[in-house]
Amino acid sequence: MEIERTIVIASTFSAEPVADSVHFWLERMEMRAQVRFAPQFQLIQALLDPTGGLRLNAAGLNVVLLRWEDLHRSDASMGALNEIATAIRACSAEAKVPHLIVLCPASLEATRHDRIRLYSEWDHQLGEELESCSTVWITATAELRDLYPVDNPHDSYGDKLALLPYSPEMFAAIGTVIARKFHLSTTSPYKAIVTDCDGTLWEGVCGEDGAHGIRVDAPRRVFQEFLVAQSELGALVCLCSKNEDEDVKTVFRMRTEMPLQLQHIAAHRINWAPKAENLLSIAQELGAATDSFIYLDDNPVECEMMRQALPNVLTLQLPLDIDQIPAFLRRVWAFDRPRATKEDKNRTTSYQATREREQLRDSSATVEEFLAGLNLTLKFVPIDGDNLARASQLTFRVNQFNFTTIRRTEAELAVFLREESRTGLLMDVSDRFGDYGLVGLILFSSHSGVLEIDSFLLSCRALGRGVEHRMFAELATLAQSKGLNTIVLTLYPTARNQPARDFIDDFFASYRSQRDGYVEYRVPISFAHALPYIQGRAKEPSAEEQDSSQVPLAVDGASAANRASTHAWIASEASDASKIWTAVQDWKRKDRVVPEGDFAPWRTGLEEQLVGIWAEVLGLDKVGVRDNFFELGGDSLSMIKVIVRIYAQFGIEFPVDLFFNRPTIEEHAIELRTLAPGDVGGVGEIE
Repeated sequence: MEIERTIVIASTFSAEPVADSVHFWLERMEMRAQVRFAPQFQLIQALLDPTGGLRLNAAGLNVVLLRWEDLHRSDASMGALNEIATAIRACSAEAKVPHLIVLCPASLEATRHDRIRLYSEWDHQLGEELESCSTVWITATAELRDLYPVDNPHDSYGDKLALLPYSPEMFAAIGTVIARKFHLSTTSPYKAIVTDCDGTLWEGVCGEDGAHGIRVDAPRRVFQEFLVAQSELGALVCLCSKNEDEDVKTVFRMRTEMPLQLQHIAAHRINWAPKAENLLSIAQELGAATDSFIYLDDNPVECEMMRQALPNVLTLQLPLDIDQIPAFLRRVWAFDRPRATKEDKNRTTSYQATREREQLRDSSATVEEFLAGLNLTLKFVPIDGDNLARASQLTFRVNQFNFTTIRRTEAELAVFLREESRTGLLMDVSDRFGDYGLVGLILFSSHSGVLEIDSFLLSCRALGRGVEHRMFAELATLAQSKGLNTIVLTLYPTARNQPARDFIDDFFASYRSQRDGYVEYRVPISFAHALPYIQGRAKEPSAEEQDSSQVPLAVDGASAANRASTHAWIASEASDASKIWTAVQDWKRKDRVVPEGDFAPWRTGLEEQLVGIWAEVLGLDKVGVRDNFFELGGDSLSMIKVIVRIYAQFGIEFPVDLFFNRPTIEEHAIELRTLAPGDVGGVGEIE
């Protein structure tokens, strides 16, 4: 079940050109959302309007594109900063979705007036002002520049003509940042990063050069620091290397100055077996599906072998130019992770405890003996500001034991729980080996004698140990204490939630009613309260059962292989704004069929250049010199884009009224000759 999402964009300048790149990425990443714009040049009003698009956005993302000079034209007071910070806080407190604030580059004019330093300070101060707002994210100007460098970001003429201050490449960069943040907020991240050692973590071969012979140069040190940061954010960092196990371990023991150490490693396979075979073994050990793995190697042959053997694994080759490694790591969307929860920070330790549990299971004669030996402790915890991020995270990450698979961001979850009749509970689980953390979630409402479950889910780490049964029984006890008599369950079958379907049908099949696209169960409290733990089909899934080769759909609806392929394309091709803009143009361009007798081709170099401008702006593969601009789908915004491009190409200001009155390329060419007699752009006279 998927929520319809909207990206609402408010700005201090004309921001509509970002729509092309946002739509491009939505389609490319198979993210379903619509894009809407708040009224232009009214940012403060849009943030404070209780009936505006930002406040009424029910699901998705609110975006604020802020250029300081648009709010600050005359003096150097702090008024603009204080006003925008207050408005953003007010809006985020009431809005239903998170906010992304993109602090956009100042103009060349601001540079000439020496305001860049002031605006940089304001970037920093706004971040401090909004630091406590958990659902507000800020992309500062410097970060935008580092992520997607643009050689010529400004368009002074477009800024003067219609407050369109940026080049097409810069607008593409801003649109990419918007889409990337939306992707992060609505998509489950990759769980594990598997890396090679020789040539990847360090320069040299540890088996030949020895622990002190290998070299950790500056780029690879950045790479190791990056892996440590990923581990602290919840990724499971693993090693997979063709080496002698002891040689690699010796490097880690002897080279204690390296940022990456063995305590950061969740699992490793150091041997001479094929790396795809080893990655499958790691996946089995960690109990994670292979479509949640990223594999990194410097060797193109090993990378291609991994792609062929496991296409659902995201395989990335590090740049041959090692100096490009830091920039490479920044631009890979698959490495994006939300702020870390307590469970994220303890994930590697948690998997180490899992190995001890497996040893107990192997030594236990029966399932009952194993469960008794665990000494499981369960506790319901109300959802509040401290654990809201974890609750949201569970809705995105849990697929197998999940009744409805409704995904909710923190802001969306907070809005859901504002209604008095709705309640959210997290399940805190621990045993004698350690703390599982908050691994279960129940969202429900109470009305008319009924407890209606909106979401019921449990991480596979705790599945098959009776936790799901005790969760349901505790919920029934809660319902009984409220004087309710029925629990209503809704189940939306998916390709992945077979364990949830088995659990419900094992116990509640007699209360099942088939609906259009879903199944409803109306269970009497008396029956639910007495729910026993029975070792049945709702068992702990093996790695093979979780493997995406058996479950072809990824979280976002795309196949796991397609998801990996798209992320690999981003890593290799979307390296700067110019390449992204080219890809957007190719995507936007539509084939146009025109009867031969109705098409007038260009005849001069000037007409040829105008055809190129129109084709780019309108997204058409074919434009004739007698075609009417507005009949081709042009509007006032695209007209301004053409006028701006004409100025950039020829240095001529083309009047808007002339464009309306003479909307063909043939007429434009004549007018350009009139406006600038002689050789226009060096293309010669009209024939």
